[in-house]
Amino acid sequence: MKAIDKVSLKALYTLATISRHKSLKKVADQLCVTPSAISHQINRLEKVLGVKLLFKQGKQVMLTDDAVRFASDLNGCFNDIESSLQNLLHTEKRIIHIGVESAFAVNRFTSALGVWLEKNLNLDIRLRMLHCEDDIADLNLDMALSNNYIHSRYITEYIAHHRYIPVCNKELYGNIAKQSFSQILSSQTLLDIENINCWQFWFQKNQIDFREVQTVQYYSHTLLLFQAALSGQGVALLEYSLIKEQIENGLLVALCDDVLIPEEIGYYFSYKKEQELETYIPLIRDLIFHLVMKDDECIVLK
Repeated sequence: MKAIDKVSLKALYTLATISRHKSLKKVADQLCVTPSAISHQINRLEKVLGVKLLFKQGKQVMLTDDAVRFASDLNGCFNDIESSLQNLLHTEKRIIHIGVESAFAVNRFTSALGVWLEKNLNLDIRLRMLHCEDDIADLNLDMALSNNYIHSRYITEYIAHHRYIPVCNKELYGNIAKQSFSQILSSQTLLDIENINCWQFWFQKNQIDFREVQTVQYYSHTLLLFQAALSGQGVALLEYSLIKEQIENGLLVALCDDVLIPEEIGYYFSYKKEQELETYIPLIRDLIFHLVMKDDECIVLK
């Protein structure tokens, strides 16, 4: 008998579900069984496979490295099965309303979402661009990528800090490449957001007199600032995850590796508490994490 013939499909689905929730009680509630039954299923699966899958860390159930990789594959397979069933039964797609800060939505999220949805055909994502004054609960969004959001109806998880770096376009860089960074700051127009003044925070962090700056051009929105930097109007402080692709393809150049990390803002993923056990929550969380964090530990410099 082949090893696969000995494996219970129910046990595989249980392991996949545990990987999403990290709690035997939550998994038991979702599958309508007892936590003890969940433990017995995983124990039998470990014996059949001859591989350790779970261990406890305090009160939390953790997956071994092998189990994490295996569960990721399983979740993909079960998601494909769900999509196939939806197509077979001609059932309507699950509609999810998600809000994303407008600059990130336009420059990163929308294109990545299109590719992602090709593998998640059972979901119908309705994207809304968020502005500073928008309230996630008032808009009745299912989930959002925004700054830290505190509300009784939502769970909010930290993803990453914002990291601002000074950049200019490649043509401007060709003219100033031989200058020191301090010379660039004193000779070039600095681009900034009105009423936010990121450059002022950057100068304070580096103990530089902001009054020595020659010219500052202000814009009302990050999208306008981004376009101004791309068109060579000056040097801008922009969030690295937002412009990572433009740096990699050479449209923008990072001028130094001195990063401004404001403590009060960052990327946070919020979703309705009532949807906590839905299978699409970790899938969308992983998509966002990939966009914000993948390869971002090392900022690309010329």
